[in-house]
Amino acid sequence: MKSYLSFFVCVTVWALSSCSPKVTSNFIHKEKPLPSLEDVAVYKEKEPLPDNAEWMGSVQVNGNRSYDNMVEIARFEAWEAGGRYLRIKDFISSGARADVHQLNTDVYRADNINRVAVPMEVSKPEPSVQGPTWTSTTNQTAANNRSYLNAGSESIDGLDAEFTGPNGFRVYTGYGKRLGKMNPDMNEFEQMHLKRMLRGILVGADYVRYFNSSRTCGFGVRYQLMHAASEDYASITFNDGSPSLEGLLSDKVDISYVGPIYSKRFISKDGKNFFMYDVGFGLLIYNYSSSIAGKKGSTHGMTSGVTADATYSHMLSDKLSIGASLSLTSGALTNYTSTDYFGKTMNSSEIADSQAESLLQMGICAQLIYTF
Repeated sequence: MKSYLSFFVCVTVWALSSCSPKVTSNFIHKEKPLPSLEDVAVYKEKEPLPDNAEWMGSVQVNGNRSYDNMVEIARFEAWEAGGRYLRIKDFISSGARADVHQLNTDVYRADNINRVAVPMEVSKPEPSVQGPTWTSTTNQTAANNRSYLNAGSESIDGLDAEFTGPNGFRVYTGYGKRLGKMNPDMNEFEQMHLKRMLRGILVGADYVRYFNSSRTCGFGVRYQLMHAASEDYASITFNDGSPSLEGLLSDKVDISYVGPIYSKRFISKDGKNFFMYDVGFGLLIYNYSSSIAGKKGSTHGMTSGVTADATYSHMLSDKLSIGASLSLTSGALTNYTSTDYFGKTMNSSEIADSQAESLLQMGICAQLIYTF
């Protein structure tokens, strides 16, 4: 399980690092902020600045945010430092991932603080390694509707908040299949009976609270259950001298996951679809029951496990979405309590790693997601 834990920690650290943009600022001096953020005018790369502009520093923003969002973050930094004008130097792809960008800006103060600011128009480029390519112009005066947490905070609320709320509730159901290998020493009947026990129905539900301003990164809790069953007429003999049993053999197995998850989602540009992935490290609960000729046996155990899934969803409305997901859950049962058909119980038995019960399973599910 150490390898599972290491994988989960690495994925979680990477995912958390992708949530918030990195802001680097360098000012030769700072002044008292202007009365309103709207007093900070934004200029394109080659637009002439007013005569009273005096350079006071620079701001660099790195992250997987949109262009407009990153401009607003740099604008807020300029305002907080007492800047009057923000010049966009370039907007480029940064690093190996195509969705990670870098925005470089210069900040200028104004000698005449009462001069009317130039109406803010921001040209929106497509990122490239060589530099910006101007494609369209977006009037940013609508930014008046955006609110800021406070003047001393680097976090800006309401930017790129395409999702309607910070809460997500999801239910799903579909096909589940265990991926562990069967014992090659089993006879043909045992193999046929067990194959049916490896396929079943997968159901689950989770709740996630998205904590960042764009409502894309969050933590939550999940419950997931895979249920499988198999029935055959059978005759069972025992090596310890116990009497043979003959009749309808009915086996059922339930594997549950309960625990926390980390969730990350990405919305499409048109706001109609989104992609989401989740990872979690929690508790796997194994319950097996068997009956034949009026006799019953069972095996119960718990172990730690890892779960991960990827979902693609289409928005039916601003709150309701449907989607499909592919999931993987992994764990190994090495401690259990077992009761045989004659009432004999083995408590917390230890078995060798090579004989551990593999709980590795995959699932393909349909999902209904409610955002509020």
